[in-house]
Amino acid sequence: ASFGIGDLVTACANLLIPLVSLGISNAVIRFGLEKGISKKGVFTGGLFAIFAGFLVLLCFYPLAQRIEFISEYAMFLYLYVLVSCLRTLCCQFVRARMFTRLYAIDGILSTAYTVGFNILFVVVWDMGSTGYLLSIICADALSVLGLSLVAVLTQYIHFKPSNWTLLRAMLRYSLPFFPAPKSCGA
Repeated sequence: ASFGIGDLVTACANLLIPLVSLGISNAVIRFGLEKGISKKGVFTGGLFAIFAGFLVLLCFYPLAQRIEFISEYAMFLYLYVLVSCLRTLCCQFVRARMFTRLYAIDGILSTAYTVGFNILFVVVWDMGSTGYLLSIICADALSVLGLSLVAVLTQYIHFKPSNWTLLRAMLRYSLPFFPAPKSCGA
């Protein structure tokens, strides 16, 4: 029963991820591959879209705490959605930068992280559903950190006024992909 709840929370997160991310990861790879388009604008626009979608999701946190099967795991659901959206963004941007070997290695490492954290949290520390969800969150967070460090993704973040025309074009492109499942990793 405990893992059934974990699977239910995971399913809810996987339904929320394309909505919260606004499907932007699909646009990140498309616009990231195009010559003549600012890579900083693409990555920063992707981050902006994800954080904007997450802020909207945060408005529903009190409602999530009232839903019986989610209330105990609402914080984990929100963390899962945010970290997974960021991982997908980083994966797609790394692919767009043509770091295919890094992308492949990250997929293998992410699976290993998930298995390792599952063993630690579920088997060793007997944390049940909470451990299961934490293992996914931690694995995705390590993936984001690893991709950010190896591909130096921080150089693609700029805090100047964003290129709103590019962001609008990316959002227009990603609109049909809203219902699509996440396209990177576990």
